Amino acid sequence: MTTLPITEPVAIVTGGAVGIGAAIASRLAHDGHAIAIADIDAANAEARARALRDAGHAA
Repeated sequence: MTTLPITEPVAIVTGGAVGIGAAIASRLAHDGHAIAIADIDAANAEARARALRDAGHAA
């Protein structure tokens, strides 16, 4: 099996559009993770991802 080096850790945050999930996504992004947000409210999830990108993070 071949292993690939992880150059940028990725975090999938469920319920990441608002509340505690959004705070966790923000903290992980601040700590250098690329963020994938999964939420039942797609519009809020995209808005949160856009806010992270606007702040210079990968989301």
